[in-house]
Amino acid sequence: MKAYDIILVININAGEEGFKAIETKLEDLLDKNEGKLIASEDLGILPIYNGFKKQKKGKFIQATFTGTNTTLEKLNYNLRITESLMRFTIVKADSVYSQAELTELLEPAKA
Repeated sequence: MKAYDIILVININAGEEGFKAIETKLEDLLDKNEGKLIASEDLGILPIYNGFKKQKKGKFIQATFTGTNTTLEKLNYNLRITESLMRFTIVKADSVYSQAELTELLEPAKA
């Protein structure tokens, strides 16, 4: 399995319950589709500089996970139809982290 990094931008009108619901949905989707959540970080409410859907701010969450191609397909499909999720992007973790950082990050996941 390969490691990936995802950034979610959630509409701030969703509120705390909406934020938690999307985080839980991400975890559930990964569990059901051969994926594993390695790390998740709440980056807080940050400005969206160009604006998006008339929103000037969004709740940003960054997560690292492992998965297969099937995991990515299911994740993409299910996140696209999530109403309060404004935008998301998935990239390979090796383009974000150095090889040493990636190895250190994945070690606890193998245990």
